[in-house]
Amino acid sequence: MQYQLKINISTTGLNNIYAAYQTVTLCKQVTYYVSTSKAATSVMPSLVWIAFEPLQVNTVIWTNNYSVYASGTALQPGNTISPNSSIPAQNSMLYTFSDGCFTAGTTGGANTINVANQENSGTYNFGLTQQASINGVSATTPVNCVPILYNEQANFTTSEMVYIFLSSCESGGGIVISQLPTGALTVSLSSQDSSATIGFNDTTNLFYIS
Repeated sequence: MQYQLKINISTTGLNNIYAAYQTVTLCKQVTYYVSTSKAATSVMPSLVWIAFEPLQVNTVIWTNNYSVYASGTALQPGNTISPNSSIPAQNSMLYTFSDGCFTAGTTGGANTINVANQENSGTYNFGLTQQASINGVSATTPVNCVPILYNEQANFTTSEMVYIFLSSCESGGGIVISQLPTGALTVSLSSQDSSATIGFNDTTNLFYIS
């Protein structure tokens, strides 16, 4: 399934954004469950998925295809998560991390992407990466990041809930943030409603659904 956001920004808005050295920034919502937790945890995104320098008309396109990854990068605000190992992932499959790489094994939780950490040396964070086309340029970046201890298993439930805002993040993705800004626009896409057109108010410097 393909999803698309069209983001329109006026010349005045672009001038303001570039003068402030800011980027258009997107995060995505991923719900997760760790085997030692009592219930699923739905938290605000911890990572910037995409950040880019905008044009007047911007198009972001992606499909709901993911890879699961492990990273030794510390989960601290400002850090850019760099995957050290990854494997293409499918819903309902379990991917085990051991000896520095992933293997696909038995069926895991239904409608979730499942990860087991069997690497007993080192400290790793885990999550999903997703490819997107931003104004015709393809990039694959982390969507979320979660600590999973040795002998733990986590289940990731993806969604097409996207948050859009301005930030001082450099162009790219996988950047750890402490929280979403209060003015972030929430856009919920689905298989029945797979695209949205977004405008930018150059007075309030906030995005809106147009």
